[in-house]
Amino acid sequence: MTDLFNLLSEDREVTLLAFTVLVTSIGIGYAFVTTSISRKVNRGEFLLHLDELMRHHDPIHRRLRPGGDWSEDSGPISAAEWADVDSYMGLFERIKVLIDSKILDIKIFRRLYGYRIHNIVANDIIRQAKLIDEAEDWSDFIALCKAIKIKIERKI
Repeated sequence: MTDLFNLLSEDREVTLLAFTVLVTSIGIGYAFVTTSISRKVNRGEFLLHLDELMRHHDPIHRRLRPGGDWSEDSGPISAAEWADVDSYMGLFERIKVLIDSKILDIKIFRRLYGYRIHNIVANDIIRQAKLIDEAEDWSDFIALCKAIKIKIERKI
């Protein structure tokens, strides 16, 4: 009788252990799925927040767009305009730090915002003043240009 009791007791322990492993596995799987979903949601919220930060610089962005006030042989003149350009370019330098820290994917950045960098670099006045004459002060911006394959050429 003792042997039968021991056998039944061992079966219960094995069943209980199997049940515990099953419940734990389900819990780990659930945690993995919810963490993955949270990361995607956070990434989406981050990109939307980045769009908001870009909107703060819309006046400069619009001037630099093709057909904008600064799209031809024009650019910032006043100290206030240059300060706005510095602020806009400074945002991109911070984005470069986020890319280097693997917080923002460079391919996503290039796809969503690369044209903005191109518009800055395409402006002869800004390119000369900031990216050639003051290049040492804009190393992260210049590195971002290289990372997304935008060349900064001197005009002769």
